[in-house]
Amino acid sequence: MRPLEKCLILIDYANFHWEKINMTNLLNYVISALIKKNISLYSICIRIYGGWFYDEVITEQRTEAIKAIANWPCIIRVIDNVYRIKYTFADSLYVYSDNEFAQIKRTYIERKEKLFNIKFRKLENTSKSCKKMNCKVKIVNKWLKSGKACTNSDCPEIFSDYFVRFEQKQVDTHIVVDFIHIIHKLEDHFVFIMSNDIDFLPCFQYAIVNGMTDRIGLLYRGRLNSYMYDLLTHANILVIQIEEN
Repeated sequence: MRPLEKCLILIDYANFHWEKINMTNLLNYVISALIKKNISLYSICIRIYGGWFYDEVITEQRTEAIKAIANWPCIIRVIDNVYRIKYTFADSLYVYSDNEFAQIKRTYIERKEKLFNIKFRKLENTSKSCKKMNCKVKIVNKWLKSGKACTNSDCPEIFSDYFVRFEQKQVDTHIVVDFIHIIHKLEDHFVFIMSNDIDFLPCFQYAIVNGMTDRIGLLYRGRLNSYMYDLLTHANILVIQIEEN
């Protein structure tokens, strides 16, 4: 087997319903797939990316992630080998944790929400529309266009003054930077991106055009579009579908 020191799994945490994923089974499948590719490993590190900080305060998402990780395996046996699993939060650029300029902060921000991006979906099949006498669909549609804080037509308040949206920032870019660094600088690492987001496709395209596909893989949930699946498999990138309970 071709020896590699470490398998890294870069997880976009918010992309998954973790109560539906058996991490032991997933790791078992990943290690077995690498063995089939004639790759042996000494260690496995799962690096978890997400909206961990609101300014300097740890977010509820991170607290929930800590609880989930507590139930994930630290040791796993596959065939005759035992593997230790290490879990880390991606709080800095990979391998630069001691550098103050590499720290990733403020990954969760508050943004005023607007209604204007929400459009009314006209149903072609009218049988699916609400038949109740007191249905307010048309009123809600009119409200969406108004930008008012409530559905009253004479409401003097603005929606965005009352409602905010919390969203992750820097997460996708952080994964991309770490991925590119790993495939260029760490030749003894096999690296997976675990996400259900097509935004990461350029990472794999970059690896393909630079001839670096023998040490990368994708873990995904659901179904890839045919173009992405054909591109990755044609380039011999290891593609593994995640099973949910």
